[in-house]
Amino acid sequence: MRVFKKITVCMLLCLFATSTYAESWPSKPIKLLVGFSAGGTTDIIARKLASGLSELFGQSVVVENKTGASGMIASAELARARPDGYTIGMVISSNVSVPAIGRAVPFDPIDSFEPLALVGKVPLVLTVNKELPVTTLSDFVNLANERPGEMFFSSPGIGLAHHFAGELLNLQAHINMTHVPYAGAAPALGDVMSNQVQATFAAAPTVIAMGESRAKPIAISGKHRVPLLPGIATISESGYPDYELTEWFGVLAPAHTPIAIVEQLNVGINKLLNTPEWREWLDQNAVERPAKNSSDDFRAFIKSESEKFVKIAKTAQIKDGN
Repeated sequence: MRVFKKITVCMLLCLFATSTYAESWPSKPIKLLVGFSAGGTTDIIARKLASGLSELFGQSVVVENKTGASGMIASAELARARPDGYTIGMVISSNVSVPAIGRAVPFDPIDSFEPLALVGKVPLVLTVNKELPVTTLSDFVNLANERPGEMFFSSPGIGLAHHFAGELLNLQAHINMTHVPYAGAAPALGDVMSNQVQATFAAAPTVIAMGESRAKPIAISGKHRVPLLPGIATISESGYPDYELTEWFGVLAPAHTPIAIVEQLNVGINKLLNTPEWREWLDQNAVERPAKNSSDDFRAFIKSESEKFVKIAKTAQIKDGN
């Protein structure tokens, strides 16, 4: 009985200590890890978020770029970090898509993290060379069938959402485009413009900023049309109702971060996302805001995305290095 009482007292003391710690959080600067270079889309979103959270919490939120391996270096550091709320990370869909192709990573894409909040989903746009004789997805699929083995699509890298978007179209439209990976989005789109490859899946903000050029958008990868690209239909409404694949951005903490801190960060991020300034910025950059965005909602989303990427990789036989 005395042993049981001691255990009970210890548990209560631990709970009290955790609660007290969470109540005093944050008492020092917070580090926000970003796995991509300064100036890129992920970095821009992270810095905007860091500025807002700094004001909300009264402590500096400092962005630290840890580039390499499609964001995996930063994610690995985040997974190893002390779960005290002072190290968090901005990740993208590569956090689950890259492990799905069998690449060895020193973390579990689901169990190594506490999901904080989804920032938003960015649709990809099937974009083709200006001279390609197509204007719709149906035209494109017909041309691919007429030219077996002659259609190539580029992506910013193996295992990224852009790569999976092309492979998913291959599967659902029963075509056989060949994937050509590049070291980044700019050269992947650049070679479409110069007609080295016929097509690419580019992030909607990039396509919007591109304007009139030697490439043309013909279909949207998300479930909803992009208001800033009027007249461009989604793939799902163009004969493939089960098609949906987007790049997404979200914030994670290391596993076992106290739930009270997770909730504070979730509330803070959602508060920012729902301000007029953020809503306007997200709309201008074609970022779709989540309808529900608790930590549990984001956890369920990550799990479903991981399962989706694993299924596509297995069916399309996508492996690291191809």
